[in-house]
Amino acid sequence: MPVRGIRRRYLRFRVDTQLELTDDEVYDTIRNSIKELYGLKGLTKADPSLIEYDAKNMKGILRCSNDELRSTRAAIAYITNIRGTEAAIRINRVSGTIKSLKRKEVSNKME
Repeated sequence: MPVRGIRRRYLRFRVDTQLELTDDEVYDTIRNSIKELYGLKGLTKADPSLIEYDAKNMKGILRCSNDELRSTRAAIAYITNIRGTEAAIRINRVSGTIKSLKRKEVSNKME
């Protein structure tokens, strides 16, 4: 009997702030927000991972557990400042695969 793997979701996001942030700062901010709201157990269940981040355009892709998608989105919406400066992380799209997430982004640019 085959064992089903862990289902994940990929979130395309954009950072709105005046600061220039590195990928580590963005990832740490998201992790700390999840940890603050849901504790270590919630952080472990969500299993967030920063797949890519473009510091120039301030856009990136975050992977999380499918079961904890709602809590991850809530924790991201909870972010109001980064390094003492007003900031927000906006989720543009959610998908089950990176390929379809990027394909949808390309098709939106062509329209």
